[in-house]
Amino acid sequence: MDLILRPSGGQNIVLRPQARPTWYPAPTVDAYEVEVWMQEIDPDTGALLDSPRLLGRFPAVGEFSFPYTPHSDRDVRLYFMPYAADGTPGFPDLRSATQITVLFRRETDAPVIGQVGDATADTVTLGVGGFSEFVRRRRIRIAESLDGGGALVSPVEVLVEEDANPRALYIDISRTGNFTPAFSWAGGDPAAGGFTKVGSGVAESAGTGWRVSTTGADSATYYTKDVWPAAPFAAGFTLELDPPPVAQTDAGAPSQAVAVRAEDGARRYELRFDGDEVSLNGGAAHAHGGLKVRLVVAVGGLTADLWVGDALAEDNAAGAATATSGLWFGDLAGADDSDATWQNLSYALTPVPTRLAQTIYVTVAHSSGVAWGAESNVLEVTFANEGSGDGGSAGDFDPIPRNEYEISTL
Repeated sequence: MDLILRPSGGQNIVLRPQARPTWYPAPTVDAYEVEVWMQEIDPDTGALLDSPRLLGRFPAVGEFSFPYTPHSDRDVRLYFMPYAADGTPGFPDLRSATQITVLFRRETDAPVIGQVGDATADTVTLGVGGFSEFVRRRRIRIAESLDGGGALVSPVEVLVEEDANPRALYIDISRTGNFTPAFSWAGGDPAAGGFTKVGSGVAESAGTGWRVSTTGADSATYYTKDVWPAAPFAAGFTLELDPPPVAQTDAGAPSQAVAVRAEDGARRYELRFDGDEVSLNGGAAHAHGGLKVRLVVAVGGLTADLWVGDALAEDNAAGAATATSGLWFGDLAGADDSDATWQNLSYALTPVPTRLAQTIYVTVAHSSGVAWGAESNVLEVTFANEGSGDGGSAGDFDPIPRNEYEISTL
């Protein structure tokens, strides 16, 4: 610093500095060792857990490693505290020390999925491979369509946590709306299934069915259900059966000689058969081809649909008026004779339309604790038609690794 004297008009003498003080950098020395501390991060909140724990003191130059095998992945925060050779720390505390966040991911590869076996109307089975023992969660995404880029549109997500075995090799996907009967008869003696015989015609076992024959008798012979709900159509109603093989009938078209009838005291629905056709309430005949026939009565009983296999043969057909209530099958006609073998009969007290083939798209991803790994390929699978059993996708994916050898090539 210098002092400068100069004239000031005879009034003042001004003394002021004309230079800045010399700058010296803060004294430092190279780090001799570095302490490394670790603190886990909560995967749900991102907050630091507990207190940092010391991993060790390492040379300032080089590499270091430490074991870290948590059951479930957790990201970690690492703190580096340098020390001079005389033991002087480089920072006053850990929070001021150099820090980095390490993302810990063990399950990162995309799993491989494929269909196992043939899809039914109810269920399709997927196999999953290409994942490790570190999987702790599984995410299944299911959609009914893809966008232009091949991505799932509005997928439904299913999360499988560890206690539900996310490392399972197989995934069963089912669809709702199954026909779940409240009553079923499978072709044995109807008397043992809750029916009472009315009439004198022949009734006997025939293979897996029950034969009712009135040939030459010109009189009705049928079975009526002993116990029948008071209001069977109140919440809707579904009747399903295999068409009975008809060996002989006097009528030239579906008739009451081979029929099953359901009534609720106000509305009647009657399915009439011949050798290859079925009609509803005496209306148009429809070829059945041996496929299942399903009558679906709407809630309240005013109308019904007729399904033949996976085809909607009649839509919103009106019920016939009646004052009686019950369930009957057999020869309901007094004049036309028949010889038919009834195979089965089931009903549900809800309306269950026949489900058609349905295609869905599925992906699977895994997590070993924090984030999701890569998503699998998009798999397209199709449920079969409920009526015919056709239209379902097939697959031969095997998620189980195995070695295969052809003996003749060894």
